[in-house]
Amino acid sequence: MNEERLTAAIIKRMLDESVKSLPSNVQSRLDDSIAKALQTHALKSAQNAQKSSPVMKALPTGGLTGFFETLSGWFNRPALSLALSAAFVAVSVVGVVKYGTDTYNAKVTETADLDAAILSDDLPPDAYLDSGFVNFTTKQPKEGQLPPDDAIDEWIQKLAPEGQAAI
Repeated sequence: MNEERLTAAIIKRMLDESVKSLPSNVQSRLDDSIAKALQTHALKSAQNAQKSSPVMKALPTGGLTGFFETLSGWFNRPALSLALSAAFVAVSVVGVVKYGTDTYNAKVTETADLDAAILSDDLPPDAYLDSGFVNFTTKQPKEGQLPPDDAIDEWIQKLAPEGQAAI
């Protein structure tokens, strides 16, 4: 970078020295060319500034491409990008918390259902002492209803493991 500046300074000094030895008609033509170049540059800069103004960007001149250019212009702003990122993180956190609470509530409800079954005499209290209690609770139909009194013996026979006499 410093070498480029040094080279530019040397070239500028050499051009300034060579301009002093130019004839006056060549100097006037150069001055006119420089003035025209500056005017052209000023006009192009004004046109570009007008095209890039917010009012011109909002106009739907480019169809779908213009819409996406306008949209990308809005999303390239740091404050908006930060706000959208923060909103995304907040929604994600809310989703994770909701999932966790729903899972916890499902476990609490399941435990409450088992407790209600024991308290309503649907399950015998000895079921907790039985090593197969987990199997007993998971293999039972979700209704948790005992069969009618006339079919209770068949139901007990179904529950008894093979090779073991039912009560």
